[in-house]
Amino acid sequence: MQAASHQPCYTAPKTIVYLDRNNTPDIWGDIKKTVDETSREAVALGGKRHRTVVLLPKQERFDKTLYRRKNPICPHLIFECCNRIFKRREHGCLSGENKPKAVEVVLKFAKLHDDFDFDDEEQVSSYFDDVLCLDFMKYAERRQPLLPETISGLIDAYNATPENFGVPSDQVIQSVIDLVDRQMERDSIIEGDIAGKQIINNDNATTVNNLESTSPRWACLTT
Repeated sequence: MQAASHQPCYTAPKTIVYLDRNNTPDIWGDIKKTVDETSREAVALGGKRHRTVVLLPKQERFDKTLYRRKNPICPHLIFECCNRIFKRREHGCLSGENKPKAVEVVLKFAKLHDDFDFDDEEQVSSYFDDVLCLDFMKYAERRQPLLPETISGLIDAYNATPENFGVPSDQVIQSVIDLVDRQMERDSIIEGDIAGKQIINNDNATTVNNLESTSPRWACLTT
């Protein structure tokens, strides 16, 4: 029989540490380094006792060759970020009160993902143990897909955004504002039409039910 090991055994409560930050790929290396350094003692005592999980937004399919650089952020997500910010009346950081600033931040955020591919398992796993994709946009629940000109316009805006966290031109920013505003207006009209039809259908159903309960002739016709 082998002698029992008397080496110290590292034990710790199971804990989830959530890094609440926009962990864009440009700082994934720093995140990995921080996790490795803070867990070095635990690893030395009892081996690796942790797993890292990166939360990524689900992306919609589009022709990625239209981007000048490899980048995983789809134009649908660029729209959705602008859409949600534009709808904010008040916010400590970004809101619809300053649309140019909102567009600038969203485009710069998208550019921070250059040279990364969320579908490249080897690349992502070089930083994290696991990946969890979240359906942030719920695009499948939209009444209608984004207009083709919205998608193509946002692709053009991404391509026109400078490298190194540069600020897009006023022309580019205004083009995105116009695209998002038009798409939001169209979405609102579609939602209003559907809501109106639902009200009409509900009213018709109520009328039919009332007639069926009060008119034998109607009940006979409907059967």
